[in-house]
Amino acid sequence: MNWDIKFIEAHVVKCTECGTDFILPEALYTAAQNSDSIMFYCPYSHEMHFIAGEVENEAEEEVAEEVAGYHDNVIPFSKGKK
Repeated sequence: MNWDIKFIEAHVVKCTECGTDFILPEALYTAAQNSDSIMFYCPYSHEMHFIAGEVENEAEEEVAEEVAGYHDNVIPFSKGKK
């Protein structure tokens, strides 16, 4: 089986309706921030949009802090013995 794995830049967004965290690809996130006419949906079909020019909102900052906390609990992997 041949797996073609691609990595993309993305942002975690919290649904304003149900609070579900989900990911928006960088291109959509940037475009949506610059235009209040671009709509996107959470996995449960709640419609959202950014206010044009809006920087990060409180929900996104909260998620970023939570994710940063996970990083503190990561144990580094090392190959071989020293």
